[in-house]
Amino acid sequence: MSKTALLFAAFFLIFNIGHASPVINRQCRAGICDDRPECPRTSCTCIFPSKIDCAVYYQCVQGKPYQHQCSKGLLFNEVTLTCDYDYNVNCSKFI
Repeated sequence: MSKTALLFAAFFLIFNIGHASPVINRQCRAGICDDRPECPRTSCTCIFPSKIDCAVYYQCVQGKPYQHQCSKGLLFNEVTLTCDYDYNVNCSKFI
């Protein structure tokens, strides 16, 4: 990933960290009930896509997953680690 993309991702994470909360309630879809990622126990902030929803992603902060929802009309792009237009996203999960 380019240095510019990393800086953008870092800014995106810092800006959005206050807009999410730890995941408590979960819905089951396609037999998957626990959508939370296994967060590494490091100081690294990691981003993981939802296993069941193309518009949802998780940000791990200090070992805890925080769920984020992309704005209406956008889906999470696993390549750029940002919310993006559907034609730029390869996602076959439930939307």
